[in-house]
Amino acid sequence: MTDTEGAGTSRGGSNLARRVMAAAVLIPTALFLTWAGVLPFLALVLLLVVLMAHEWAAIVHQGDRAQFALHAVAGVAGAVAGLVYGAAPALWLAVLFAWGGSVWLTARSMKGFTSFHLMGIPYLAFPAFAL
Repeated sequence: MTDTEGAGTSRGGSNLARRVMAAAVLIPTALFLTWAGVLPFLALVLLLVVLMAHEWAAIVHQGDRAQFALHAVAGVAGAVAGLVYGAAPALWLAVLFAWGGSVWLTARSMKGFTSFHLMGIPYLAFPAFAL
C-alpha cells in the first residue's frame, strides 16, 4: 500500500458507490417489511439468518455443509422462538442440540479448534431471537 492509498481503498478504487447503492435498496426494503407486519419481517430475519449461517460456515468451518445446516437450523429456531412463546423451550433445546452437534463435528474433524467454533450458534440464534 502506498502513502496515497487509504485503508478502505482496494485495487479498483473505493467501493463506496457500491455500498451506497446497496443501502439505497436495502434500507427501504427493510423498512417496508417492518411496516408490513410480523410475517414479512420474520421472512426477512430468516433470510438474513441463513445468509449469516452460510458466511459463518464458509469463514470458520471452511464451507462445511453440515456446519452450515446446524448453524442455519439454530438461527431459524432462535428467530421463531421469539414469536412462539409456548414452543420457545423446545426451540431453544433445538439450538442447544445444534450447538452440541457443531462442537462435536469440529472436534471429530480434528481441525484447529478456536473460540470462533464455539461462538457461531449463539452469534446467529440470540440476535435472531431479539429481533
